[in-house]
Amino acid sequence: MCPYQCAYHVPGDPRYVPPDDAFRWYLPPDGFLFPPDPNLRQAMVNLLADTGVRPGSLQTQPEPQCTGEPLPGLVAASTSTDTTPPTSVITPADGARVAVGIPLTVTGSAADTDGVVAGVQVSIDGRTWQPAVGYESFSYAFTPNALGPLTIRSRAVDDSISWEDPSVGITVNVT
Repeated sequence: MCPYQCAYHVPGDPRYVPPDDAFRWYLPPDGFLFPPDPNLRQAMVNLLADTGVRPGSLQTQPEPQCTGEPLPGLVAASTSTDTTPPTSVITPADGARVAVGIPLTVTGSAADTDGVVAGVQVSIDGRTWQPAVGYESFSYAFTPNALGPLTIRSRAVDDSISWEDPSVGITVNVT
C-alpha cells in the first residue's frame, strides 16, 4: 500500500517533519483504484496553509511502488489574505407581523468582499444557530410557536472560516 503524504514544517523552523508524523492520505487495500478525493487533499493543504503550516513536499511517499512525483492537481497554498468576515441581511422586514403556528420562511443574502461565502446560520432563540439553505442567497424555514416579539438573526462564514459578528437582527411580531 502506498500512502500519499504531505510532510509539513513550520515557517522559520528548519526541522523537517518526520514521515511518521506527517499527514497522510492512505489508499484502500485495492491500490490506486480509488485514490483520495483531490478536493479533500487540496482543502487540507489550504487549511494548513491558513494556520501558517507550509508543505515540505507534495509528493508521494518514496516507497518502491510510489514514484515520488507530485500528486496530480495538488498545489502549494499560501496563507489567506482574507481578513474581512462576510455580512448577511435577512427578511422579512423588521416589525413585520407573522402568524403563530404557520410556517415562515426567512430569506436573505450574504456577501464576502474578499472571499467566498461558505455558509449561513439563523437563530430564532438568541442562543442556538441552525444552518440555512444556500449561500449568497439563503433561506430558513420554521414555525413560530409562541405569541409576541421574535428576534431573528443571521450570521455567515467565509472560506477562510471568518465568522460574521451577528447584528441585532430583526424582530417580528407573532400574532
